[in-house]
Amino acid sequence: MISVDVIMLSNSGNSELYKMTTEALDSLKASELDYNFDVKLVESSDTAKDNGFIYPETFTIVPYEPFHYNKFLNYALKFCSHEWLVVVNNDVVFYPGWFSAMMSYHENNPPVKSFSPIDPLYEEQLRKDHPGEKGLEGYEIRKHIKGWCIVSHKELVKTCELFDETFSFWYQDDDYIETIKRKKYKHALILDSFVHHFGSKSTELFKENTQQKTWDQAHVFNSKWGAAVNA
Repeated sequence: MISVDVIMLSNSGNSELYKMTTEALDSLKASELDYNFDVKLVESSDTAKDNGFIYPETFTIVPYEPFHYNKFLNYALKFCSHEWLVVVNNDVVFYPGWFSAMMSYHENNPPVKSFSPIDPLYEEQLRKDHPGEKGLEGYEIRKHIKGWCIVSHKELVKTCELFDETFSFWYQDDDYIETIKRKKYKHALILDSFVHHFGSKSTELFKENTQQKTWDQAHVFNSKWGAAVNA
């Protein structure tokens, strides 16, 4: 069985959020028979364990510091060693065969080393618009790349030095796609890889003032890449 690294960020501050993450992990485990998902879960709530909110068969990291998306990813990345890395939100449900569909596309298109799935509940029209196609290659945010689920080859992760910690939450996916584009790596949206995303569940974990503060990172992105971004 092939092992795949998975980094999932969680904030089990209450039973509802704990249930959401548990369901995401359960669906991940059940989604593939030929792949073992080696999960590194970064838990933002420092009271989760005391409340009985634990996740069996995961390697859990508790930073005990304010939430910082890319910094938390890098904490977990130190424990990743497999060929493929999945970075995913905890507000998702995985459908059977989602990962093997990506690997099938990669086998036929080796230069593509970065992928996102589609949400079958909201993107059925996209599939209808591209009959017979397995993937759409490109770099457009929210079309080709889904910040809530990105799969990357270890070569790309190492070469591109991903997850720049000057980005604490907003624009980290913009920075990801710009980084791999400049390094000439291809990204594809896989049209038969299905993962449902519940929408704003993850951003609801953060206080309003924290969200507003992170919007200010638009100028960080502009300074780094010399591109205009609307905050």
